[in-house]
Amino acid sequence: MSAERDWERTLREDQYDLPAESWQRMENDMRSWLAAQSRNANASPAVTRAPWWSALLRPSRWGVALAGIALAGIVYHFQAATPDQLVWQPGQQRFFDGPNSSEWAEARCEVQGSQAHITLARLDEQVVQLRLDQGQATFLVKPRRVGETFQVDLTKDCLVQVVGTAFTVGKDSLSAWVTVKEGRVRLQVAGDGQFVDRGGRAQCPSPEESVGQGSATTDSSLKDSGEKVAGGAATHLTVAVPSLVAVPSCNEPGPCVAVLSAFVRKHPDHPAVNEVSLRWGRLAARGGDPRDALVGYSHVRSQILSPIARLEAMQLRVREFGESGPVADSLDRWLSKLKVSDPIWRQVTGLRLEIFRRQGNDSSARRLQEQILEASTAESRGR
Repeated sequence: MSAERDWERTLREDQYDLPAESWQRMENDMRSWLAAQSRNANASPAVTRAPWWSALLRPSRWGVALAGIALAGIVYHFQAATPDQLVWQPGQQRFFDGPNSSEWAEARCEVQGSQAHITLARLDEQVVQLRLDQGQATFLVKPRRVGETFQVDLTKDCLVQVVGTAFTVGKDSLSAWVTVKEGRVRLQVAGDGQFVDRGGRAQCPSPEESVGQGSATTDSSLKDSGEKVAGGAATHLTVAVPSLVAVPSCNEPGPCVAVLSAFVRKHPDHPAVNEVSLRWGRLAARGGDPRDALVGYSHVRSQILSPIARLEAMQLRVREFGESGPVADSLDRWLSKLKVSDPIWRQVTGLRLEIFRRQGNDSSARRLQEQILEASTAESRGR
């Protein structure tokens, strides 16, 4: 019997001069004391809580905080170096397409384009000279100082000069034009100049008009001749060309597609055939006939428009026909020949990234996304 139980035997066998009630009370007290001792021995030690500020002194917490600050700095760096900060070198051609404007701090203006190919011909302290090769572009130009010139060449003999204004220029295989949103611009044709004020529109003359008139066509002359002009927007006009063939001016899906395709097949050597073929492909795609759209794109041969037609045809093959594999191979070969500075590099890379994601190749998609981000950062820093 254990030492704790010896007192029970003693109480039973020995006699003491105490009342039975006292002995019973003593026994109950002893049992209660022993039970309390047993409970205290099994209980876990009390937890001592440290002050709230002591957690801040732990090295691990400082490491997490510093890592968070570094990550925030990296995110801010890449967000601050947005591709909207334009860096442009003389002689370089750029492609603008989309609703967002690009800020060109060196020239103190903003540029927004729709399928616009623009070449920077000259950039110095006094002159900013651009050449619109194709498409439509809007410029928001801050006021020039005395002796400074901002100029956009539309054709060889037709150019736009501004002092400080917001205006839109456009050019396709049929015509070139300018519309003024704010301020005033000067349209100069073969040495003769005229001003176009806010809300006005002027068009460079066609080759026949240049020979006969030597001046630009303004809103009033267009209205007098019965031509319709959409205020501030580029429109396709039917213009006489040396072969005396009327170029289709329609621009909506439906019967227009058949008209455009017939024109391309009947006049494959016409100067406007590339622009009409591109319009054929786009309208057929919008009208829900991707196969006919691919045929239209295949007729585009010009150096400026053919990369656009090739890219849009590849987009159709991926999205409408599920040809991700063959298109990916073609894009890889194309990208191996393109430079990051090429106007269409970003669009081609974007389609390759889309194919990676469609194929579930997340690792390659991340690497390409990092490459695009690095190119944007380098471009914004002027490297």
